[in-house]
Amino acid sequence: MLSRALCRCRFFPCPQVPERERLSYVRVQLAVWAPFESADHALVMAPEGILVMAWDAREFADRCEAAGLSAREARIIPETLLGQPRQEGVSCQPCEIGMEGRVWRHGRVVGSRWWPQPPGPDEWLNFQRSVGLPAPLQHPDLPTGNAPTRLGPPWAEARRLSHLLERPRLLLHAALALGLWCLILPTAWMTVQWLGVQQSVRELAGQAQHTEREARPLLRARDDALADLTSLEYLLAQVRHPAPLTLLAHLSRQLPDDGSRVLELEWERNRLRLVLEPAADTPRTTYVKALEKGGWLQNVREVSQDRGQGGFALVAEVAG
Repeated sequence: MLSRALCRCRFFPCPQVPERERLSYVRVQLAVWAPFESADHALVMAPEGILVMAWDAREFADRCEAAGLSAREARIIPETLLGQPRQEGVSCQPCEIGMEGRVWRHGRVVGSRWWPQPPGPDEWLNFQRSVGLPAPLQHPDLPTGNAPTRLGPPWAEARRLSHLLERPRLLLHAALALGLWCLILPTAWMTVQWLGVQQSVRELAGQAQHTEREARPLLRARDDALADLTSLEYLLAQVRHPAPLTLLAHLSRQLPDDGSRVLELEWERNRLRLVLEPAADTPRTTYVKALEKGGWLQNVREVSQDRGQGGFALVAEVAG
């Protein structure tokens, strides 16, 4: 069992993505998410999306080596897959270390968050809002159990991403081996024919060398063009992020014109933190909805333990 304290969980909704393209879609999303420098992942596939559980592969390998086990062959069961499943709603499952909040939809977890200690009321509600749970389905009270539940099999089968990626490669190798076997007899016949045309082959080899000499300038030009293309792709990736002034202008347009003020602003990579001094008669949820409505910010949520003087803190992911 892999403790929830060592995992990071995220649900990627993809109901419109064809099933044969979902693995490629998730690989792209994981390259952006990257919760660990060297990560391995377990996936739970569902029609409405994919639940991904990530852990530090380097630390896991070190622990397996210390225990005399093979990290590659080890069967990993994340703690998120244990416990009593639900069809719909929310639950807060005690873990070996800390607690895990889960949002269920059609018998699958579509949102998960871990706390080292039981969350407060604000944290519990913010978690439900952050996964898009409608207000009528939100539970202000924290549902908890008495102890971690590990009896019974996992409520879903998790498949490691590395194994999923290796499966098409193994199928390809098998197909290539079969094709190679089918080509043995034609190859033997072609070898006999080749013995009768050795002179022609030598002449063609001479012509090929002559053609190669003439094509060398073109090949060098092609290599230079490919190198320039790599530089352009790198520059394009840099300029795709919004400029700081553009982001500030976007925030100015999205925040309500009610006299509220931005006390602090921090922007690091794709994480944005705001400390707002709200207007007296404006609910805090108004600011959350206004920032999410612009399309640039995702997962906007209040951080109750991180408050400024006279204000409240919001964190979000900058999607651009």
